[in-house]
Amino acid sequence: MKAVYAPHKQQGAVLIIAMVLLLVMSLIGLSSVVSSTLQEKMASNVQQRTLARYAAETAVRAAEVYVSTTIINKSRLAMFNGANAGLYAATPVNPILFSNDLVKQASVLSDTSVPANWTNANSVEVLDLTDKVKATNPRYVIEYVGRRSQGGTVVWSNSAPVERGAPHIFKITAIGWARDTSVYSVLQTHFMTGTGVGVFDYEE
Repeated sequence: MKAVYAPHKQQGAVLIIAMVLLLVMSLIGLSSVVSSTLQEKMASNVQQRTLARYAAETAVRAAEVYVSTTIINKSRLAMFNGANAGLYAATPVNPILFSNDLVKQASVLSDTSVPANWTNANSVEVLDLTDKVKATNPRYVIEYVGRRSQGGTVVWSNSAPVERGAPHIFKITAIGWARDTSVYSVLQTHFMTGTGVGVFDYEE
């Protein structure tokens, strides 16, 4: 008598094993997709932060160019009386700026870390960035803060004695946005004028 086999039982086991392997492979594939998506988002965030930083640096550079090409003598410091948006002064420059003329940046743009606080009324818009870099133009403000003393230390008021030709110091604050307007960068630096004839040659 011939033996009778039941191949259908073996086929059932193979089916279960195949389904388990398929499930494992699906989970591996799904994990790879999730990982790739996260990496893409992280790369995009880094790119957006970099674009915002570049935009803010562009605004800082524009402010430095403005000071070096426009504020070419002491009388031009009168522009920092708050009448010109984005130009402020924290210290007097007699007889150019008096205490009652001072309009400090802190009183006009109190919190520079809040993008909504930057407006046409209190800051200067920089227009030379391409739309491929940003969604909105970067901005800057400049505040006159004082002069350098004879000893080379920074003087934040006009009361300390300074030598003829001592540089003037300006605080520059700038903000730049990426293509995603929720991503922005705020930078702050100090810019000091040069010394010598043609830069700041004024009488004390």
